[in-house]
Amino acid sequence: EKILKAGLQEICQTAFLPTLFQYQQNSARLAHKETGAIWLKQLGIETSTENLLITAGALHSGYIALMCLVRPGDLILSEDLTSQAIKGVASQMKLRLKGIETDRNGIIPEALEIVLKKEKVTAIYLVPNLQNPTTSILSLKRRQRIAELLKKYGVYLIEDDVFGALLEKRLSPISTLIPENSFYVTSVSKSLAPALRVGYLVVPSQFINIALALLRTTIWMTSPVMTELASRWIINGTANKILIAQRKEIERRYTLAKTTLGKFDLRCNKNAPHLWLILPEPWRASLFAEMLKQKGVAVIPADHFTVDRRSTFHAVRICLGTPPTFMHVREGLEIIRDILQS
Repeated sequence: EKILKAGLQEICQTAFLPTLFQYQQNSARLAHKETGAIWLKQLGIETSTENLLITAGALHSGYIALMCLVRPGDLILSEDLTSQAIKGVASQMKLRLKGIETDRNGIIPEALEIVLKKEKVTAIYLVPNLQNPTTSILSLKRRQRIAELLKKYGVYLIEDDVFGALLEKRLSPISTLIPENSFYVTSVSKSLAPALRVGYLVVPSQFINIALALLRTTIWMTSPVMTELASRWIINGTANKILIAQRKEIERRYTLAKTTLGKFDLRCNKNAPHLWLILPEPWRASLFAEMLKQKGVAVIPADHFTVDRRSTFHAVRICLGTPPTFMHVREGLEIIRDILQS
């Protein structure tokens, strides 16, 4: 709260404050794009300001990328478990969404190639880092193989790296291997603050004009005031301080989860703000989630993430980052443990 107040007070004292409340050329201040490029460099992405758009978050970026590429009825791919947002966007855009088999290490390249050989695929939407909901991290070998396959079959990649900044050690994004065939998506929501609504989208040169037009069509521009705040934090080091604090608190909650639920099948990572709990027999995800809801604990059952209706996953996603205090997390995890043991 103190950091937020100090940042806003600094903005109010700047000489160019009135310009932050005006329309921006190319829908963003050049200085904000330059700062965005600095942030992306920390994530392993080298880009020019000409290929960078500032959006209203990762979902907005992904939506723009899809609108650049697809038409109603097109087939797009994702992991076989993917975020509700991606499923919702695909449904709204009348796209066919197919999930590719995954394991603990993410999407399986051999399973991807089978689909690419049989089907005409337009794009694939992947979350290689701390995947939602499974927390998997795609290995470097798999990233390289997936890049080879997408280039071979002419399929565009939308790489959602919204959780990437939370990782202390990061692998190179797939987009660095096929920059001409990929849209790179990230934001400051998971790492700094969700309410900033500032995202960064790296667009292949051949799509930059249409992507800019789509950005203007959807929101015209991201709030220059919030982008100025994010940019100041990046430049003056506040962003990295917040990031370090976020990692520390997430790891603290992760350790608590491992201690409380360690006897059960957990898919988790010390840098992930969520975890994936595989339910033991005879539990089913929907019933388990309903019982927890009656106890005041919210988890999301697997069917909310399942792409293929024929697939059944008896698991739930537990969000460690949303509860406001460590005590809330402890109470929730203990209720989950007690129900599992009952």
